[in-house]
Amino acid sequence: MTDNDILLAYRIRQADEALADARTLLESRGLRAAINRAYYAAFYGALALFLKAGTDVRTSKHAGIIALFNKEFVHAGRIDVEYSRLLQRRFNPHRIGLQGVRSADRRGSQSLADYG
Repeated sequence: MTDNDILLAYRIRQADEALADARTLLESRGLRAAINRAYYAAFYGALALFLKAGTDVRTSKHAGIIALFNKEFVHAGRIDVEYSRLLQRRFNPHRIGLQGVRSADRRGSQSLADYG
């Protein structure tokens, strides 16, 4: 088994675990956390797809990963555009949620723990 195979299996496991977490959280009404875990399931799935395709990823930024996903797979016609839309929809609430937490913390009106 190559290093790439090991990393691919790890990314798939991360995606599966994040998706299982999202389902559990959704059932217990942890909507914000469920959205976060669903986003990460899609994100780890995209990373696994890059590994499987042999795509050289030179960014660790989430927006960069999404842009590369679109370039390498969607625009190239290898994956339907709907998958890009799903990933993007999960990314936007994730970013909005983090920005809201940081903004509230800077104002001192609420601590990060209040958002857990």
